[in-house]
Amino acid sequence: MIIEHIKTACLWVLILSSVTLTYSLWTYQPEYSTLGSAEPIETPEIGEERNASDILMPKSITVHDGTDRLWMEPGGDRYSSQMSSLRDISFGRPIAESRQNIPSMYKHEHALDFRFSTPIPARMMEQLFDFDLGEEESFPLENIDRIHLSANGDSDFDSEVVARFISYSEGEVRKAETGLSESGFRALYESESDALYAAEGEVFGNMRDGEYAYLPIEPPNMEEYTTHLNNSIRSEDYKQLLFSDPSTVLEYSTNVSNTSYQDGNRFLTFSRQGSGPDIMKFEYPVSGDPDESSRSMASASLNFLNSHGGFTDDFYLDDVTEYVNRDRAVYRLAMDETPVLGGSSRESLYYTKLVERSGEQITRYDRSLYRLDENYQEAGTMTSLESLDYVRNFIASAETIVDEDAGEIRIGYHMDSNTGALIIFSPSWFINVNGQWFTLEQLEDTEEEYQESGGDPEDGLEQS
Repeated sequence: MIIEHIKTACLWVLILSSVTLTYSLWTYQPEYSTLGSAEPIETPEIGEERNASDILMPKSITVHDGTDRLWMEPGGDRYSSQMSSLRDISFGRPIAESRQNIPSMYKHEHALDFRFSTPIPARMMEQLFDFDLGEEESFPLENIDRIHLSANGDSDFDSEVVARFISYSEGEVRKAETGLSESGFRALYESESDALYAAEGEVFGNMRDGEYAYLPIEPPNMEEYTTHLNNSIRSEDYKQLLFSDPSTVLEYSTNVSNTSYQDGNRFLTFSRQGSGPDIMKFEYPVSGDPDESSRSMASASLNFLNSHGGFTDDFYLDDVTEYVNRDRAVYRLAMDETPVLGGSSRESLYYTKLVERSGEQITRYDRSLYRLDENYQEAGTMTSLESLDYVRNFIASAETIVDEDAGEIRIGYHMDSNTGALIIFSPSWFINVNGQWFTLEQLEDTEEEYQESGGDPEDGLEQS
C-alpha cells in the first residue's frame, strides 16, 4: 500500500514538472545582444553602374549613298554619338511592313544602317527610344537586330525619313515615321565624312536572314594600344557581394593556384594561370524546375552586374543565347569602340564576362579580376590592315578552311598578355571559323604549316 502511494506521488511530481517546463518554454523571451557594430555592412565599390544605352554598341554603321556603300569607322566616341542621335529621334507608331521590303544588300537608296551583335529586346527598345505608343501598347516585335533609316520613298508616310526595325529571328519588319528632315538625316553621316570608307557587302550565310556585312575595301590605319593590368580588384570584395552571409562561407584550396568558397548553395572559385590575372567563377545552381522569367536576359544580366560590383573597363553586350531552361549573356571588352575578339591566352575571360540564369535566378557569373590602368594607356604605332580582297582571296584558297566552316569577317583587337606586366592590343582582321574567332595571321600560319607538312590533315586548323 505504501509503495502505491509513493508511485502516485512520483507520477504527480513528473506531471507537474512537465507542465511547468512546457509553460516556461512557451513564455520564454531570450535576451538579444548586438554582435559587433550595429552599422550596416558597406557594399564594396568595384566598378560603375551602367544603363542600357551604355552596353549597346552597334556592330557596324553603314551609309548607303545610292549605289555606294560606306563603312563608318568606330572610335573617338563616334558610334556612341550616332547612338545618342538615334535616341533623340521621335518615332511614330510602328506599323507592319512586308518582309519583301526588308532593305537588302543590293538596294539603291540613301540610308543609314545600324547593325547589332545581339538582338535588342522589346522592353529595352521602349527604354532606349521614343515611340508613339498608346498606354496599353508595347513595341510589336520581341527583338530587333537592325535599325535602318532611309529617305522616304514610302506612300504610307508623310515624313521625309522613315525608320525600319528588323527582326531576323521573327522574320518581321516594322516601319515608323520620324521627326527627322532629310537635311537633318544627311547631317548625321556627312559630319563623319572623314571616317567613311568605301565598302562592299560580304555574305557569310543566308542573306535573307541578314547573314552579311559591309566591310571596308581598304581599311584605315588603326592604333595599337599598350597598357598595364591593374590588379586592384580584390577577391574578398566579390566574396562579400556574392554570398548572402559571408560568415557562413567555408574556404578550401585544391592547389596553390585555386581557392574555392561555398556556403552549401553557392560556389565561388578563384584561379590563376601563370602570371595572368585571377579568374573568378561563381555558381548558384537552381533546385527544382525553374519558373519562366518575364524579364529579358539582356536586362536581367545588366541588373545583376550593376548590383554585384558594376562594370570595370568598356564592356558591351555581345551575345545573348537562349537554351532550354538556361539563358546566357556574354559581355565583351572593346578598345575605342572596337571589340577584342581574341588573345594570346586560351582564357577568353580575359576579355569577356559571362552571366547565365535559369528561370529568374542567376546561376553563373564568370570574369577576370583586373582593370586596365587608364593612367598608363598609350597609343602606340599605327597598323595598316590588309585589303578586303586579300582576305577574301586567302579564305577562298586556304586548304585548312572548309567553305561551310568559314563564317563572319570582322575587324577587331587581339589581346597579347604574354608580355609580362604589359598588355598589348593589336588591330587585325578576324575570321570566324566553326564558331571561333581567329586572326588572319593565325590562319595564315596554320595554312603555311599545313603546306609545309605536305598537306597532312592532322596538321590542319584545330577547332575548339
